[in-house]
Amino acid sequence: MIRHRWKILIGIAIVFVLLTAIELATIGNGPKKAVEAYKKSLIANGEKLDISELVPPSVPPEQNGADIVNEALGLLTPEDYEESNLIPAMQMIAPGKAIVCFEQRNPRNRYFTTSWANEMTLVEDDRPMTELLRQAMGYSAVDFHLDYGKGIVVASPYLRPLLISAHRLSAEATCDLRQADTASAVTNICAILTLMNGLQDERLLIFQEIRTYMTWIAANTTWELLQSSNLNDGQLLLLQSHWAHLEFIRATENAFSMERAWSESELTKMQTSDENFNNSVGWARPSDVNWSDGWRNKWDGLMEQAKFAGATSMFRASWIYSDELHMLEDDQKILETIRTAETNRFFNPSYRDLLKQLRAHATLPNDWLTRLDVFGFRSMFGMFGIVSSERNPVSLTMGLEATRRMVMTAIALRRYQLKHGDFPSALADLKPEFVSIIPQDPVDGKPLRYRLTADGNFILYSIGENGTDDGGDGSSKRKGPYSAYYWAQPDLLDWVWPQPATAAEIQYFYAHPPGP
Repeated sequence: MIRHRWKILIGIAIVFVLLTAIELATIGNGPKKAVEAYKKSLIANGEKLDISELVPPSVPPEQNGADIVNEALGLLTPEDYEESNLIPAMQMIAPGKAIVCFEQRNPRNRYFTTSWANEMTLVEDDRPMTELLRQAMGYSAVDFHLDYGKGIVVASPYLRPLLISAHRLSAEATCDLRQADTASAVTNICAILTLMNGLQDERLLIFQEIRTYMTWIAANTTWELLQSSNLNDGQLLLLQSHWAHLEFIRATENAFSMERAWSESELTKMQTSDENFNNSVGWARPSDVNWSDGWRNKWDGLMEQAKFAGATSMFRASWIYSDELHMLEDDQKILETIRTAETNRFFNPSYRDLLKQLRAHATLPNDWLTRLDVFGFRSMFGMFGIVSSERNPVSLTMGLEATRRMVMTAIALRRYQLKHGDFPSALADLKPEFVSIIPQDPVDGKPLRYRLTADGNFILYSIGENGTDDGGDGSSKRKGPYSAYYWAQPDLLDWVWPQPATAAEIQYFYAHPPGP
């Protein structure tokens, strides 16, 4: 009788195993066919999903400044990567208010106070590097001849040095302003902008993110320059022209297309190679069971191993295809939004619609199979994290374009003031001498918001990532003390071009510094 029951139980177990094997063998058929059909439709509509199709054309040697830039970056040592001794150009201390660094008695930030003599020594030490970067201004592009098939790893040797080089040029420009040498300051800022412009066709998204930080550095240093009383129209016109030549929207489109192609390449490797799959999910693999442990630890270890085996089986059989489809659909929505912005020259309402679509698409099915994903395989390629503003390439590009347009407008306003003695009553007064068109807000396509203040200054702002005009309020949407390090961060209500802080405001800031 007992043997008969065991035979029944064993038979049931065998049937269960067979049914499970059949389910795993067939569960991916539908998602796999859906992915293949979607890829065909993308290709039929002119989309490029292969890395080789997206590699930019090689830059002729006579136009390529990569050798000089590499020589300059090679002068940096690991010790130079320390940023604590860098002058903080345009330090934000309150919504719409910043410190003019070069006017301070001693350069200072929340971490240290130094002397101008010390900063000048550091600038002199960097002079061989910055001189090479200024020589690179004679070239139209910086092409490092990267092997895009290797992904982000090929960018690693360049990213940190490029960022530090921009910091060094900014520090030199700030010291120039301290010595009233505005011509040299303009040259150093233009060197940053030329380097950024040369990198616009490097088609890895991480390079465009580095260009984001370099843009902030250049904008901050330009703000410092505009506070100088020793400026002329020729210097400002040159700087305005360099800002006008920057391209962000097309650069992001190209880089994001390459990012999609690289992700497709990595997924194909995972699907076709056990080794590549195991390398990709190795971070989630549980530790081996320690058979010398007590029975409870052994049981927990075996359960973790079983969960991992179940999750990897489901991922390889089905999830990898459904998630690939999810990723491709989201990526296409992002690319279409970028292209719409490129055509219209503003982002809303397409951007707001994109966020709604991504949020709706980010919800995973709540079934027992999905609950097996205790290791987070289903977000391995970030398909469901793109909604976050900090990671959203569309949001970052919108902020960069706002920065470019607002800096150009601020320069035009300063040129108008130099000629007429006061700022204009409206941005329309800048046409046609100082701008060719009235500057548009890249968020909604309306003119940038501008008004004069009672003290003869002005408020210039974009309505920001939230798409709402908050009247020029540069406060953060987040609770807590103001701690913005840049005036066009995604979490700020409006993106407000800063005005110089008063002595009392600076004193209060240092007496009540924000938290880390």
